Amino acid sequence: MKKETRLYSGKTKDIFTTDDPLILVMEFKNTLLNPDATKEAKFDKKGLYNNQISTKIFKLLDKNGVPNHFVKTLDERSMAVKRLKMIPIKVVIRRKAAGAMSESLGLKEGAKLNCPVLDLYLKNDKLNTPRLTEDYIKALDITSESIMAEIKELSWKTLDLLANFFESIGIDLIDCKLEFGTDENGNVILGDEISPDNCRLWQLKTGEILDKDRLQKDLGKIEESYHEVWDRVMQAKS
Repeated sequence: MKKETRLYSGKTKDIFTTDDPLILVMEFKNTLLNPDATKEAKFDKKGLYNNQISTKIFKLLDKNGVPNHFVKTLDERSMAVKRLKMIPIKVVIRRKAAGAMSESLGLKEGAKLNCPVLDLYLKNDKLNTPRLTEDYIKALDITSESIMAEIKELSWKTLDLLANFFESIGIDLIDCKLEFGTDENGNVILGDEISPDNCRLWQLKTGEILDKDRLQKDLGKIEESYHEVWDRVMQAKS
C-alpha cells in the first residue's frame, strides 16, 4: 500500500489517498488545538498515543459488533482505514453534564443525568457546527431515515461498550463524539477516532480531567494525561 495525495488536513489528523481506491491513510498529528483554534499544545508522542488508543478500541468495537473503518496499523502515527462517504452529522452522547451542555443549561460539570443524552450537530465549521434535530435532518435531506436509525443504534451500542471498557481501567467516560460514513456497499460504518481528542475522560476516583479539555481550561500536564490514558488502554485486556 502506497500513501499518495493528501486528501484532507484537519486539526488532529491528515488523510491521504493510496494506490487502493477503497483504502485511505489516517495520520495523527502531534498537535492539539482548542475548539476555536486560539490555543495549541504540541508533544512528540500525541500522534502515537491517539493512533494506538484508537487502534485498540476499534478492534474492541469490531469484535463486539460495531463496524468501523480501521483496517490495520501502518506505523506509530498512522493507520489504514476504509474509504467512507462521510455523513455530515456529528453525534455527541453525554453521560454526565460537561462542555456545551453545562454552559447552555447552567449545569455543574460532572452533574449526573437521569439517562444519557444523544445530541446531533451539522458537521460544518463555517456555520460553527449548528445543532440539529431529526426533523431538520429529514427536512434538509441530510441523510435518510433508515441511515439515521442505524447511526443511532450504533451510537448507543458504542457508548455502552466504551463506558464499560473505560470503567474497567478506572476512567469515567463523560461524553464522546462519533462520526459515521457509508462504505461502497452502503453500509453504515463508524469512522474518525476514539481518543482523548474526542472523548471526555476523567479519573473515575478523583474526577481529574485526562482529555483535551486540559488545554481549554489551562490545566497543564496535557502530555502526562494523554500518556495516562494510553498506558491504561494498552494494558487493558482485549
